[in-house]
Amino acid sequence: MSGEKASRSRLKNELSKMHRYNDEATSSTINEFLDRLIKIEKHEDKMITSMVRLIESTEKLNKRIEGLTWIMLVLTAITFIISIPNTVATIMGIPKVSDIISVEIIILSIILSVAIPMILIFHPRWLLAKWWSKLEEVQKEE
Repeated sequence: MSGEKASRSRLKNELSKMHRYNDEATSSTINEFLDRLIKIEKHEDKMITSMVRLIESTEKLNKRIEGLTWIMLVLTAITFIISIPNTVATIMGIPKVSDIISVEIIILSIILSVAIPMILIFHPRWLLAKWWSKLEEVQKEE
């Protein structure tokens, strides 16, 4: 607080020298002006603090959303791998279809319907690459 009073008196002296007035009206005007400057500075300080907090909370939220996105990616891959063979098995389970097609073709089509989605997901290694980079980031943070 003493630093504030000292800086206030220095500013007051400088403003008095600039205007070459030394009466009470000028002194009160200068004090009011300085009070307004201090209020503005305090307000700006609060605004900067709240902006920093907002940025921090946004970063935390982005990390959480990134984690949820990762979970959705994995669940989508699992659903893709499971749903296609299930659909093929359902179609092959229709009595008229199973009477026409032999058991070997049904088993082969189900095996292919499992293998093709797994190849599509794991061959380009997009899922594994994302998982590996995510694992490296977690290890760096620790």
